[in-house]
Amino acid sequence: MRKINWLVILLFFWIGSVDSVKATNDLDTISNDQVIVPFVEDSKDTTINSDDSLYEFKAIEANYPIQEESMLLPEIPDDVLPIIEDNFNTSKSIIGSDNRKQIKNTIVQPYSTSTLLVIKFPKGVTKVGSGNIIGTKYVLTAGHCLYNRELGGWANSIKIYPGYNGKTASLGMYHAVNMKSTSGWVQGNKTDHDIGLITLNANVSSKTGTLGLTTKIANKATITGYPAEKNGAMWSHRNNVSSSNLNNVYYDIDTTGGQSGSALYDDNKNAFAVHAYGSRLSTGPNHGTK
Repeated sequence: MRKINWLVILLFFWIGSVDSVKATNDLDTISNDQVIVPFVEDSKDTTINSDDSLYEFKAIEANYPIQEESMLLPEIPDDVLPIIEDNFNTSKSIIGSDNRKQIKNTIVQPYSTSTLLVIKFPKGVTKVGSGNIIGTKYVLTAGHCLYNRELGGWANSIKIYPGYNGKTASLGMYHAVNMKSTSGWVQGNKTDHDIGLITLNANVSSKTGTLGLTTKIANKATITGYPAEKNGAMWSHRNNVSSSNLNNVYYDIDTTGGQSGSALYDDNKNAFAVHAYGSRLSTGPNHGTK
């Protein structure tokens, strides 16, 4: 049976809860409340714009306050660590010279869809990562921003700051009320399946807009996110996509630790992969999960 592209994985994130069953496929989805949704194959290439009809997933709601202050400062500890985005325990993934540019007007699309993640894991470690708004209250990110077996498993809490500019969070702060990834990542620690989805405690897309989703791989792509060494500022780089295989996309886009979870999006603002890993080599490439 031919493996499907990642879009169908995401669609199954949204379809709704089912009774817990044993995961039998790396592409089964599993959530932090231990609900498993079996994988079903679909071979169609698809491009969609995010739309409420897709979001039938019944989130676990929590009574978190929604902080709407226009001058909200995130509570980022001084010793916060980046999510390391490669297999070699190094956060540097710059290919040649660093060609990233700081985004200062962070509340216009598509930059308003980029989110800073402040992630607390069970072993008392706080890390930062990135993500993108892809629906009314849904954030696309990397699986290792949600589940880290070395740090105790599923994150205890995640604060989400869309469009944060390094000083203020004009679009507010939100909380994760549900997290999902693939069983391949959660149960198998397989980097080929390192992708995740966060459900927020409130709708946010009316403020931020959304990225669309596509299974079509572009020749050039953009990654916009939050490098930890930039102290919460948003940085972006557009460059070539060099190759792809069944599960991953490879590219010459500069990243560093903290940018894990950032979407790769094309010039039509459609995401087709999630940045997850950097290269040990200065010649690249970096890569992410379809």
